[in-house]
Amino acid sequence: MKNSLLMIFLILGSAFHVGTLQAAELFSHCNYDFNTNKITGSNIDLQSPIASISKLMTSHWALSTYGSLHQFQDQIFFQEVGKDVFDVHIQGTLNPFFNNDSLNWLVVQLNQRQISHIRNLTFDENFIYMHDLDQLAAYDAIDFQTRYNQTAEALRTSLSRIGSTYTRTKVKFKQRTGKSLPERITLSVKNIKRGQSRMSSAARFEIYSAPVVELLSQMNKTSNNHVADFFFESLGGVNSFNIFIKENLNLSGNEIRFINGTGGPFFDKKSQKKFYNHASCRTVIKVILAIQQKLNSENLNLWDLMTAVDPETSKNDKDLNPVNDYYSSSITAYSLVGKTGTVNPMIGFAGLVSTRDARFLVAEFVKTKGSSEWNSARSQILSDLEDFITSNGGPEELPLSSKVFLSFSD
Repeated sequence: MKNSLLMIFLILGSAFHVGTLQAAELFSHCNYDFNTNKITGSNIDLQSPIASISKLMTSHWALSTYGSLHQFQDQIFFQEVGKDVFDVHIQGTLNPFFNNDSLNWLVVQLNQRQISHIRNLTFDENFIYMHDLDQLAAYDAIDFQTRYNQTAEALRTSLSRIGSTYTRTKVKFKQRTGKSLPERITLSVKNIKRGQSRMSSAARFEIYSAPVVELLSQMNKTSNNHVADFFFESLGGVNSFNIFIKENLNLSGNEIRFINGTGGPFFDKKSQKKFYNHASCRTVIKVILAIQQKLNSENLNLWDLMTAVDPETSKNDKDLNPVNDYYSSSITAYSLVGKTGTVNPMIGFAGLVSTRDARFLVAEFVKTKGSSEWNSARSQILSDLEDFITSNGGPEELPLSSKVFLSFSD
């Protein structure tokens, strides 16, 4: 490859590449050249809202803390309290992606141990569950404490629907592993509540999550706010993040200001104002470079963390996927990987482009005055990406591999 260049264009604003276009204004851009190790562009140190591109910073924190291949390992204790009746306790590990599939896998494991009737199902403070986790995207904002308080009711709701959700889990498990789950599972539970276990000497088994890099990849693909904030809060929240980003990348408040792990707005009732995560273009470059170095050290790549434009996968993909939805074309197909971000009146994209000349990270900042200009902003981003790829010899397909996402590991 020649002129190995890392160019980052961040576009803040959100638009579909459809409909009537209104004017949008270029805000700023920056680029990093591997050969010179210099960052150039315009307004490269000017902070602005980065929306869900924030999830890349959250990803960097999680990868640096846990490692890409770390798996959360929840302990399941059980003991018989009557004929074919058991008490079960979940000792959590702050797994941010314990969803319907994970719960169904837990029931499979219980049934294999001849457990289908539970008197008391308890769980500790390190276990949080949401029955609609897979549907939570960038427009959903549920605070950490609310999720914590609603776990018992969420479990009760999901267990009452287990017949319908298990069908989907069976299909995904077969697609991912080539193996079959039992045809049916069943579980009746009398009481569900948070509490401490008194079963330290009881039998136990473990439920393993998917590796952290896969959890983060799915989080970034669907821009899942629950998972991003769960990672962010469980790692320590704002103060701990400020310490981490200073020690890890020597970044200060002049370069990055975070209020959460998602990039979504925080509404201050007193001032009646919305506040967002902010960062400069230079900062985004530093974070993506750090992510790339971390992934490469574990024989992984940026496309293992971010989403690729993959028209074939998107045909059967029912998940929200902004990268495929907004930036798919005959030129970008299989050669563009990225993360989008949306705030009003600006939108964001940061990602990797593969051309015949070289691979790049590409971006650009476009400012809009409201939703009437979103289409123009998106159209400008896609056009710039296509022009950039064409001017560098045309697209070069990345060595992508498609995997069905499962939140648990067998």
